[in-house]
Amino acid sequence: PSVTDLHNFFGLVSIIVKSPYGDNDIFAWDSNGNPLSLSVV
Repeated sequence: PSVTDLHNFFGLVSIIVKSPYGDNDIFAWDSNGNPLSLSVV
């Protein structure tokens, strides 16, 4: 995540989705910016 994303963080998990919005275009981070494992079902 960007510095701006981390400064505007709210809650336990931040999820960012990028175009073209496929299964490999979804990313999740905790409030410290550590990537989290994410499964799309």
